[in-house]
Amino acid sequence: MANTPIKLGPTVSPPGEFNVKSYGAIGNGIADDTAAVQSALDALSVPATVYFPPGTYALSGNGMLLSLPAGSVIKGAGTHETTVKAIAGIINWMAQFTALRSNITFEDMTFDTNALATGGVVCYGNACPDITFRRCRFIGGSFGLGFSGMVGAIVEDCEFFGGCKNLSHGIAIDSGSSRIKILNNKFHYLWSGVTVGTGGDANTNLTEWLTVEGNEFKNQWWTWPTLASNSGGTVTYANDGDWVTVLTDSAGIDSSGVDVYGTIRMLEVRRTGTITAASQTHLEDSGAAFVADGTIRCEIIRTSGKFTTVTAIESATKLRIDGWLDSTTYLPVAAPTGSYTLYKVITGRVSTKEATTIHTYEKTYDFNGDYVLPAAGTLYEIYRNPNYPLHIEYGGKNIRIAGNIFRGGWADQCSVYCNRAQIVDNTLEDGQDVGITLNGTTGVGESIVANNRVQHQGTWAIYLSGENCDISGNNCSGNGWTNHINKYEIGGIALQSALNSSVRNNRVRGLGMTFSRAGISLRDVKEVTVSDNHCDEQSRAGIVMYLDSALESNTGIKLRDNRCSITHLSDNATIPVPPGFDYGALRHDDLGVTGTPEGSVIAGIGTTFHSSTGAVYFKRTGSDATGWALASMSSSGAAAPTTGVWAVADIIYNTAPAAGGVIGWVCTVAGGFGTAWVNSTLYIRDTLVSNDSGKIYRCITSGTSAGAGGPTGTSADITDGTAHWKYVAPAAPTFKSFGSISS
Repeated sequence: MANTPIKLGPTVSPPGEFNVKSYGAIGNGIADDTAAVQSALDALSVPATVYFPPGTYALSGNGMLLSLPAGSVIKGAGTHETTVKAIAGIINWMAQFTALRSNITFEDMTFDTNALATGGVVCYGNACPDITFRRCRFIGGSFGLGFSGMVGAIVEDCEFFGGCKNLSHGIAIDSGSSRIKILNNKFHYLWSGVTVGTGGDANTNLTEWLTVEGNEFKNQWWTWPTLASNSGGTVTYANDGDWVTVLTDSAGIDSSGVDVYGTIRMLEVRRTGTITAASQTHLEDSGAAFVADGTIRCEIIRTSGKFTTVTAIESATKLRIDGWLDSTTYLPVAAPTGSYTLYKVITGRVSTKEATTIHTYEKTYDFNGDYVLPAAGTLYEIYRNPNYPLHIEYGGKNIRIAGNIFRGGWADQCSVYCNRAQIVDNTLEDGQDVGITLNGTTGVGESIVANNRVQHQGTWAIYLSGENCDISGNNCSGNGWTNHINKYEIGGIALQSALNSSVRNNRVRGLGMTFSRAGISLRDVKEVTVSDNHCDEQSRAGIVMYLDSALESNTGIKLRDNRCSITHLSDNATIPVPPGFDYGALRHDDLGVTGTPEGSVIAGIGTTFHSSTGAVYFKRTGSDATGWALASMSSSGAAAPTTGVWAVADIIYNTAPAAGGVIGWVCTVAGGFGTAWVNSTLYIRDTLVSNDSGKIYRCITSGTSAGAGGPTGTSADITDGTAHWKYVAPAAPTFKSFGSISS
């Protein structure tokens, strides 16, 4: 009896459930199940569940045509068990509503467009109000979900994978939809994640009451599929002027499909090795030296058919990573074993393209924000850019964007052009351009950007060009890693053409990155209060105000109780500072004025000025060009310093005073201390060396020094092997003791 075969009867569904296999569906991914699935859908006369058992159901034509009774459910066995997949012949989308039906639910299934230019589920007009998608997966296609004129929808715990296909949208919303909640979903490797199109018309196409909360948007824009590539003896790189890199490939460059403004990544081999242990979060190599190698965040690791990116360097032999993906599909895969290659990533954008050359818009940069000119023969890969992870056009209002994670988005990661928006408690990392952009229609605005963590954006962390807005409690660090927008003003928080707004209680850290130039920048703003902010480790200014002859003047600005610091001096630039603001901590680097600023630099009380000679001046009185006084930096120690860069009048107080000793030491000749330069040595950024008759140089790009020579001259960017240096002082400083202590 135990060996007697069991005879299976026809598929039986529980009461109220219609099993598509009972209507002839095969579910093997090959047979066309369109007619059978449609028969099951059409069989419903009262609210019920249409069930898709485990399997892959191939659809053609117009996919599923839905006229279900209100309250019905379309359900699978799970996203990895049930798949509805397009086959050749699909026309528009995989499911569409053909009659007015409300309260329809889709659950536990995958919609796979099979890489065809078709959509997932489309909901037009008010044909399907109050629809729900729960635990569904959407792969490829022009969009996963399309809402047009939708009133009432919930999308939760779903996954949207674009596979880096051009024009692949996760959720596309258009034509005045409202009451839509997008909750706890994943949007990975899509051309755009969520887009809200209003046609720019705030009246007829108003989209409102939209909630985007708890989602993950991940694009890692610098890893997208290659359209053209090469390496070796035919490939060279050159610097053509201050802001252009020229790639030449004498073998020819196949630029078909490559857009102007597209991106080039250049991959220098950082290390090859063998994986000791790997998971979705870590890679270990017992023979590695990741710290000494200079490994940095966002660099690419490739193995056979798989890749990942570095999110942190935990030790000499251990990296934190962002999960393994298939190199072709960009879908998650198991962690690999065996050998791997770690690449240093250098990026640039296509400006002009010819048969054998490509010019970039700017120089080429690594992810520390350092200019890098790749060595001849370095592998280049040209690829198409994605679009915004989240973008809302003019015309939206009452939008809540909260608790989301944005990673590696191209363009602005969270781009909101609407009124009465709340953008709160989000995390944004590793974007190419701005973290959060906020704008609105004239006379309204009334938006809040609060308590967001914005790290390692290409230009600004937060950009506001709107009215009646509040930016508060945000933590912004290491932004401005590249220079894709403007030579001077990228960094932390930027306001342009803003009105009646406040910037308060924000922490903005530049981390000393070359292009993290300003903690807060103001241009053509009116009635703006900037208060209680901490702007630390900027390369040019804590807070800066710009005047432009093409723009109106800044007026009604109040700067109060801000704290700022500058990490290192950067290149000269003339940036005038207007009078008329309250006391505060507006700090400036060199304004291109030789010697004292007295009589030539207009600024408000509290401004500091770093002169071209290394001296520091402080604005004590007045709102014009007078009232400057020489400032000094005070510190303490047991002896005169032997490290660092020092200006005239800097003071070191003696921490071990004793009878017969001195009170301290004062710098009488400006200069810096550096160790003697050594050939063929790995130098880390901010290291100081002496060379060329005692001149002092600061490392501005980590790398290995040349075999001979070293930095010479007084340039702001001196190439030395793969390292770059900046001249900072003519020689070591001179310190004199002062104040004898009697016995």
